[in-house]
Amino acid sequence: MTAPALLAAPTSAPMRAIDWIWRIRGQLPLAPGLGPDAAFARLAPLFDTEGTTLQRHAETLSFRKVHPRAQDPMAVFDAGHLTVHNAQLAYDLNSRALLACCGAPLLFLALAGLLASARTPGEVFAGIFVALYIGGRVLEPWLVKRRFAAALDA
Repeated sequence: MTAPALLAAPTSAPMRAIDWIWRIRGQLPLAPGLGPDAAFARLAPLFDTEGTTLQRHAETLSFRKVHPRAQDPMAVFDAGHLTVHNAQLAYDLNSRALLACCGAPLLFLALAGLLASARTPGEVFAGIFVALYIGGRVLEPWLVKRRFAAALDA
């Protein structure tokens, strides 16, 4: 299955119940008369980084990143697709960083439970990753929407 087909594949109901952990979805209204070609041209600089592959299919732009650099404005997202339809930009972005920050507390709590000497450090690290996940879950949707809006207004 190709990257765009994989990204566009419908999500099963059980998976959709938990995929909010690592996915950021949203919509943004477009300026009147701004079609897919112009919108994607304005968004192109956000994806013009080493290790990013783009594929365009009519009203949809799909991307995948391999080893994104820290300077990449979209580094937190590994893959996703953006669709322009009815004067709206809809986006569905995947973030392994959010998934890792969500899973790490479980690992540290398991280690804290197994090793009596690691109880306090394990709980501290679990708390740090919970805070990172909550911060990322709250900030990333807002930041990506703001970044897309600024690029589209340029």
